Amino acid sequence: MNLPMQQSGTGQETGDIFLSQAATMAGTAARRRREALVRTIEDQIVPRLLVARAAPDLCTPGVELAGPAPTEAVLQLVGLAMGHDEDAVRLRILESARDMTLESLCLTLLQPAARQLGEMWMEDTASFTDVTIGMMRLHDGLNAVTGLTRDSVQDGRRRHKILLAPAPGDNHRFGLAMVGAFFQQAGWMVTTMHEETVAELAALLKREWFGVLGISVSAEVHVAALARALPQLRAASRNPGLAVLVGGPVFVARPELAHEIGADATAADGVQATWVAENMLAGRPPYS
Repeated sequence: MNLPMQQSGTGQETGDIFLSQAATMAGTAARRRREALVRTIEDQIVPRLLVARAAPDLCTPGVELAGPAPTEAVLQLVGLAMGHDEDAVRLRILESARDMTLESLCLTLLQPAARQLGEMWMEDTASFTDVTIGMMRLHDGLNAVTGLTRDSVQDGRRRHKILLAPAPGDNHRFGLAMVGAFFQQAGWMVTTMHEETVAELAALLKREWFGVLGISVSAEVHVAALARALPQLRAASRNPGLAVLVGGPVFVARPELAHEIGADATAADGVQATWVAENMLAGRPPYS
């Protein structure tokens, strides 16, 4: 008579054990996801935010580290970037682009907005999530403008090809995207790489013909690795006359460093980068 009850109790205990094990497994999986998120924040998001805060972009020559006080338009864009409407930033940037040159858009709106997001994170007035989403939306807006620029240029005008990439170990993306937009506007075919290794860049240079290799360096710590990589990249290039253009705050402060590490020229901003590259491919002095 008691046997069914005993079996029922055993089943209940087994169920409890199963639920306990499932909860433990779920907790372990959640902990691993949190650890992966922390690693992503530490390895990728934080360095990019620090770059946005502390380093002038290629788009903005001579900008002081602190930067000017943000304008009302910049603050509005930052507010939209951290808001709930994920399309609002892209629409605002596209609207602004109708009345501004690309240079002005970068100089007065996008770069100051990125810097403001970095300041807010450093001052603990915005969370990691808010700032990361904000940066992603600014990049998305820039990509939308770049897409319009690309579509507006006839294929016949695309005379040159450039490969853009950060220096080995660097994570500088936003400024690199702005430089790519300038080249696209000037009629270039632009390929942008982000986290590829030196070997992967070399393989691409060997596989495809590029007139110019453009490298962005956000901090001096990456200069030595770039100096070691350049001979390998030149040797692999399908184009034996590959022109190497470097840019970033390090070269703005010390332009002679470009030749010391084996590059052909440097540029202080996206506008200068396009005509320096044009000059090199035309056989003229870079800064003529």
